Amino acid sequence: MITNRKKAFRAKDYLAHEEGTIIKRHRGHPSIALVYPNTYFLGMSNLGFQSLYALFNEDDDCVCERVFLPDDLVLDQQSSQTLCSLENNRPVNDFDCVALSISFENDYLNLLPILNQANVPFFANERGEDDPIVLAGGAAITINPEPIRPFLDVFFVGEAEEAAAEIVDVLRQDLKRDAKIQALGKIEGVYIASEVPDLNDQRIAHLPTSICPSHKNKNSLEERVSLAHLRQYKRRVPQDINGFPIQSIIHTPYSEFGKLSLIEVQRGCGRGCKFCAEGFIYTPFRERSFDLIQEQVLRALKYRDKIGLIGADLLVYPEIIELFDFIHKNGGSFSPSSVRVDGMTPEIIKRLAESGHKTMAIAPEAGSEELRQKTNKKFDNAAILDVIDQLLQAGIPNIKMYLMIGLPHERPKDIDDMIELVANAREVLLANAKKSKRMGSLIMSINPFIPKPRTPYQVGVFEGIDPIKEKVSYIKKQLLSKGSLRIYNENPFYAYVQALLSNGTTQMSEFLLEVYHNKGSLKRALKKFTDLKENVA
Repeated sequence: MITNRKKAFRAKDYLAHEEGTIIKRHRGHPSIALVYPNTYFLGMSNLGFQSLYALFNEDDDCVCERVFLPDDLVLDQQSSQTLCSLENNRPVNDFDCVALSISFENDYLNLLPILNQANVPFFANERGEDDPIVLAGGAAITINPEPIRPFLDVFFVGEAEEAAAEIVDVLRQDLKRDAKIQALGKIEGVYIASEVPDLNDQRIAHLPTSICPSHKNKNSLEERVSLAHLRQYKRRVPQDINGFPIQSIIHTPYSEFGKLSLIEVQRGCGRGCKFCAEGFIYTPFRERSFDLIQEQVLRALKYRDKIGLIGADLLVYPEIIELFDFIHKNGGSFSPSSVRVDGMTPEIIKRLAESGHKTMAIAPEAGSEELRQKTNKKFDNAAILDVIDQLLQAGIPNIKMYLMIGLPHERPKDIDDMIELVANAREVLLANAKKSKRMGSLIMSINPFIPKPRTPYQVGVFEGIDPIKEKVSYIKKQLLSKGSLRIYNENPFYAYVQALLSNGTTQMSEFLLEVYHNKGSLKRALKKFTDLKENVA
């Protein structure tokens, strides 16, 4: 979804502050416009996007340049300029291929504004010989490409490290546009969008009325993609990720991780939490060798003194203590992308404090022990409170708790158990503040459950806007009166839209067109398909 920024930057403003930019002065054979369908700030925070940039540019003949959603389009929903690449200000429709890296379904909303600014026809069947080939990949595509399939020539499912060079080789061939698309379709993991079997003859599960407010409307967005349909898309998985050491290529202050240099330590997750797509679209769980990670750390420390370690289950990495110590020994500090309650030890907490952490986030997800066990999170409330206590005693004063509402099997008691858990965490915070004479903060982040295709909870349902609002209101009423606590929650309306985009069929392309024609207004677009009321927040 389009993210607001306070001011519009020009390309030269961003380029002037970058380290590691790849500039090639020739036009490239082939040429690829690598598009992140959101702002520069978010795109340059994405390690997968940076990795693709490096992989395509490994070929000396290939020119791969970055493209982002223009800041003025983000601010005003309109832009007077033709969309151009960052490096050489080259029009996007002048490239051989427009390659979209899409990590989040909400960014599907930005696809049509980008194609419009690039002067590229929206639908694949409307493009001609002189138009670039439109290709998309990334986590969102691997989960469910259907909502934007009509707008794509080809799409890629899986992990692209091995496929990148194969794609470049096809694009450089002296072939007509349609022949290149056919050749791309022969690459493992690549699918020709127009040749995918239609869903019309398949039995489709329907979204319940709690997701779709109106089933009476013939245009209701009620169809959800079936798991059987998605299984035809076989993921491309690299044989050995040690052959592809992924880390920050370009360092810039204009990103979420501007002070960090990122290194991917792990890929996937072996825990199998039933609501989380990462553990299922990046199987098998893999870890890079310690020797390789050490080399990457030394390289990263040339750019930043703080290393961002990327992995879904970092604390199970066999040499995790040695890795922390290696970073400290070489004059750096570290920030882990994830820590799990049941992976915390006194040794790890000590090193987190030594690296200067003042805030740590933990993710109980479910509020009750029984519901947590059903999701495959195997730790109890006592373990959560003990870890919070250890973190506070180690001098890490601020705790953030990620919690989810609307999970399958959730009962009113589970919400009350969540409230009790957070209230007990607050008591631990107050007890430590009394001892240390320093008051920290406890932050509760509440997120609605959204069913994700390819997960065990795909068959679950989004509870609905009003029920989510009621639960959030109830939780806040019970907890905020106690003080020493901040509560943030995702807007239920935007969660509803994400549920539609995550689970939708190609019918969602009609919704995306409607959003575009309504200048980005989701509510006005949804009126065509549902009886959604104006007062939804």
